[in-house]
Amino acid sequence: MVEFLLVHGSCHGAWCWRDVIPALSALGHTARAIDLPAHGKDPTPAAAATLDLYVEAILAAIDTPVTLVGHSAAGYPITLAAPRARTHTAPRLSLRLRSHARHVRDRHAQ
Repeated sequence: MVEFLLVHGSCHGAWCWRDVIPALSALGHTARAIDLPAHGKDPTPAAAATLDLYVEAILAAIDTPVTLVGHSAAGYPITLAAPRARTHTAPRLSLRLRSHARHVRDRHAQ
């Protein structure tokens, strides 16, 4: 089965996946969610939160092959994190968000 790493969007936290994790588990998958810096229970001050910090938090949470799932604005950091992950990852984004995330990734690489 698949292991999912669930990443919330802006103004959310890992809590927003509370109904999704048991549903994925019931299908035989494993899933876990993280709080991005300055969100949920993460103590990072909001003024210190950056896209790079989000990417680093995602990378730190990846220790086995995962399928990254990003809600809303999380599409940006998971698209940047996926190619840098220590293990194979497969980002899953909506088509609309994917085009925006590619734009951010390309601009970030410059």
